Amino acid sequence: MKKVIIISNNAEACGKTTLSIVLCAYFQRKQISHQLVVTSSEQEIPLPTVLMDLEDAFPVHELVDLIDHHEVVIIDCHTGGGDRLARAFERHHMDDILEELEAELTVVIPVCQDSAVLLSAHELAEQYARMGEFLVVHVPLAADVPESWSTSSARRILQRLGAMELTMPALTDGIADLLDNLELDLPLALSQRQQLPRFGRHELLSWEVNFCENLRAADALLLPHSTGVNRGLREDSVFGKTLSI
Repeated sequence: MKKVIIISNNAEACGKTTLSIVLCAYFQRKQISHQLVVTSSEQEIPLPTVLMDLEDAFPVHELVDLIDHHEVVIIDCHTGGGDRLARAFERHHMDDILEELEAELTVVIPVCQDSAVLLSAHELAEQYARMGEFLVVHVPLAADVPESWSTSSARRILQRLGAMELTMPALTDGIADLLDNLELDLPLALSQRQQLPRFGRHELLSWEVNFCENLRAADALLLPHSTGVNRGLREDSVFGKTLSI
């Protein structure tokens, strides 16, 4: 079974692009064929992407072709586009099409203790409830309007839907200060680590490896079932450092 992974939350700056970058690195280390898709021409992701513009007619045939040619298709849905993508999937009966393609859908929803983020998570859970499985990723972000995840309606509905939860590690103060000083956001730093000072490369690599270790718990939701995954050691392409993946 192949995988289609939608990363979505209508709130701004809640970790969607960071999740996309790390997932691509995760699949690359496991030698799994994957393609990252964006849904707006305004998205700036420092990786090769395919545009599936939600402002135009939903390109069902293009998505089917991507699924045919890759084991995993990751769709990074732009801020504010989550509802539109969910409606397009429902309107075009993508659940039936995915079944014919022998592909499963996983919806990855980043959350934090912010009311707008949690409201969007609740809405997305309702929209995709009958289409796929859910992975909730807790992102260590400051809240504009604080709301507790533990008492939120998003948590209640996602738990009813059997969502799995895992946590994105927090950046160390040293790497956070370095990115601020260099005026780099985290996704750009992850894709251009070789431009960071040596200690920054090491710290960021350690953060990514820790996050990938957390992702292992969600392999059933993220990996194609038929894939023979390399679970041993592999050379990191940037640092030449052997990592346990």
